[in-house]
Amino acid sequence: MNHDQASAALAGVRQANHRLAERTRWPLGRHAAFGLAESLLVFGLSLPTSYLALFAVLAMITVLLVIRSDKRTHGMFVSGFKGGRTTIVLLGTTALVVCCAILSWMSRGDPFPALIPVLATAICFLGCTLGSYAWQGVYNDELEARSA
Repeated sequence: MNHDQASAALAGVRQANHRLAERTRWPLGRHAAFGLAESLLVFGLSLPTSYLALFAVLAMITVLLVIRSDKRTHGMFVSGFKGGRTTIVLLGTTALVVCCAILSWMSRGDPFPALIPVLATAICFLGCTLGSYAWQGVYNDELEARSA
């Protein structure tokens, strides 16, 4: 491979990264669906076991619907498990979910609907929706940086 061929190959990679960054801009509803899935799990933890199982199944169905929708609409599904700076966003979002889950779990057995699980669920939904949106921004920035 000569210098011109190598330069052309690198230009092709940069162009592919740029196109990928353009294709992976999801609508706010997709980020909210992620927030919903996580929130279903968090709220379910405050409920008796049979209801927890139901909420866990609903969360899994939500994730499967998101994956299916992404593949149909955009031709791909981008997992949150990537290297680079997206890991920081993922770890922050995970820490938020774990904290909300612990608060919800600690309220198990309280009269329904207990205030703490409702607040933890709302915080989880908002935090996961915003975290998903932030993750997308970091991911796209990384792709664009590789295409420059």
